[in-house]
Amino acid sequence: MVQSPVQNMPQTMPPQGQPFPAQPSVPSTPSQPSQPSKPSLPSVPRFKLPPLKLPLVLAVVALVAVALGIALIVFQQRQNRVVKTQDGITVTAKEAQEELDRLNKIRALSKLEPDKNLEPAIESAFNKKRIYDEASKRGISVTDEEINQERKNFGIWTQAGGVTADDVVKYGWTEDDIKEWVRTRLLQQKLADVIGSWIEYQYMQLWWEGSTGNNQEKAETLLNEAKGKLESGQGFNQVAESLKEKTGNLKFFYTAQSLKSSVMQGDKSNFPEREQFFYSLTIPKTASIYKAENEIFLYYVQSYHQGIE
Repeated sequence: MVQSPVQNMPQTMPPQGQPFPAQPSVPSTPSQPSQPSKPSLPSVPRFKLPPLKLPLVLAVVALVAVALGIALIVFQQRQNRVVKTQDGITVTAKEAQEELDRLNKIRALSKLEPDKNLEPAIESAFNKKRIYDEASKRGISVTDEEINQERKNFGIWTQAGGVTADDVVKYGWTEDDIKEWVRTRLLQQKLADVIGSWIEYQYMQLWWEGSTGNNQEKAETLLNEAKGKLESGQGFNQVAESLKEKTGNLKFFYTAQSLKSSVMQGDKSNFPEREQFFYSLTIPKTASIYKAENEIFLYYVQSYHQGIE
């Protein structure tokens, strides 16, 4: 049998008795140096809130609702706290505060700072409720038509002079404020016609800014002149218009229509000085002058009605 030649490289046979030459060793591939291992962070156990159970949620909601309810009750009790009771009429803290807000709107017309004293507001709220109570007992009411008609003559006296309905809107008054003012005034007038004492009058006012000086002297002279003309029989508006032409740097205001106001009876010693003066005007067809700081008034009483109180 013929043997196929070996495909590998020929090897020389060493002489007999000699060993094969050593084969060169293949150098081994040097191993890569091992990278230092990163230190592992300690594991932190995760904390999970246990899920709230429905009864617990309902309990928390109930506690909040109870707390809010208690706070509301305390607030309402404070608002409903009676601050004055007399003759069967009560005034609560809430009503007094609402009246104080209304009075401060009137003070704003004279550019005065808001008043925080609640006592005058309590008395004002009481007097207002008394008017409404007495009017209701006697079947006295005011119609919307009467209010709308009287609104055209709306006016409030302030330290800055007469203020109309258009003016008061600039000081935070609403239409409801104006109508409420008119309604109360009309009820007071109707009630006074039946049971009270009242005067029908007109007035004129002179005032000035800055130092008094000659301004007061000039104002007194003009109003004394007007007083003489009125008591001699001349018409109020005619006298006022003639005075208007002589005022110069003085500011001037007068009521073109008659006003009607109730007159308080009894002791008035605790009243402000100007109110005491006003309530003393009971003689018809007479003019009286009242002097205040930087202003002087002349009141002319046209008629006086003595009530049953």
